[in-house]
Amino acid sequence: MIIGVIPFARCNSGYKQKNGKVTFDGREMEGKGWIVLNESFAKNDSVVYYKSRAFEYADVATFAALDDHYAKDKYKVYYCDEYREGQNYYTTKKQTIVTIENAIPTSFEYIKDDYAKDEKLAYYKGRSFKVKDLATLALINERFLKDKYQVYFERATVRNADPRSFRVLNQNYAEDTSHIYYYGFRNEVNNGIHQIPCNKETFTLLAYPYSKDDAAVFYVYTKISGADPASFTTIWGDSSPEDVNYTKDKTYVFYKDKILPEVNVPGFKIVGLGYGADGRHVYFQGRIVKGADPATFKTYEHGFGDADSEDATHKYNAGVRADKEI
Repeated sequence: MIIGVIPFARCNSGYKQKNGKVTFDGREMEGKGWIVLNESFAKNDSVVYYKSRAFEYADVATFAALDDHYAKDKYKVYYCDEYREGQNYYTTKKQTIVTIENAIPTSFEYIKDDYAKDEKLAYYKGRSFKVKDLATLALINERFLKDKYQVYFERATVRNADPRSFRVLNQNYAEDTSHIYYYGFRNEVNNGIHQIPCNKETFTLLAYPYSKDDAAVFYVYTKISGADPASFTTIWGDSSPEDVNYTKDKTYVFYKDKILPEVNVPGFKIVGLGYGADGRHVYFQGRIVKGADPATFKTYEHGFGDADSEDATHKYNAGVRADKEI
């Protein structure tokens, strides 16, 4: 039943005009003189609509939609969006209409991916920010812009970046003629944009989030002290994030950017769920699990009660004993 309903709802979503009738989400709209501007905006003889919400203060005659969020008339520029309230997330949609203060309608233009500009400022989701040269401002991707003088990451200037040669390598790395950059998302620990202190000519991306040049190995954008780039290897064990963070070279085993204490490199193996072991110790996320027996230690694939692993005598959870003696 659900599979059959979803395509129908999509076909009727937004504003549509057919056989002289205008509908929004399949419901016929009342009034005369309807003009459908796009799926989000429409107007009739007297009122402008953003989705199901009318805003009477817009100038109907000169109102124009620039994309699904930005619109303007001869007097003002608007940014419109839709949201859902947490308690009614799946049942209730609400629209918000914001007048962009000080935006200049005559020169305001949409760029792409929620970016826009007028003759004085640039905008992202209706909020203004300054750039060096508006005339040459261009979008690189949804997170980067540039003009002829500077590169911008989420509206902030990327220090010393060269706009002529700057390019995005993948979802976390970028480069220009002289530098390699790591960039993270807002909800990540390693958010923002960071220059990696590497030799660009010999720089190589390894399994994320590792990289190296001829003299050093890097975790995210930080040099791993003591790591040998020639013998460094990544991702041995399964593909869970906790286990990918175990790496090694000819001398050490590392967890992220730290050397494991007292480790026997040839005897080290991945156990899973963030655990590793050699003949002497069990490790959880790079630290020794006190008292754990590596010979009998095993993990539970999906956890078991308050424990994620055990050895012959104890249960453990996140590297800490979780029970009395078995």
